[in-house]
Amino acid sequence: MRGCSGNNCPTGDQYDPVHNKQRCPPGSVVTGAVTHSGDWLDSIEYVCSPIHLISAETIRQRSIDDAQREAEEAAALLGALAGGAPTGGVLNLLG
Repeated sequence: MRGCSGNNCPTGDQYDPVHNKQRCPPGSVVTGAVTHSGDWLDSIEYVCSPIHLISAETIRQRSIDDAQREAEEAAALLGALAGGAPTGGVLNLLG
């Protein structure tokens, strides 16, 4: 079977063109499906979720924030292992 799109796709119920025409609203994408079946697939319904677009700069800043948080957690752990808490969020290795 070859692919199809839009009005060129066949419908499951040849007598009711409304069937099998569900689409997500603008700004949403299919993220799941709810089906009902017995011996045959009786129905399928899409689960749509909104698209959240973010910029490359936002992604870069989030990765910097994550790395900073991990560094602070590692400094706190090393400070606890050394017997004292780091000052100002920075581990003081000189005592």
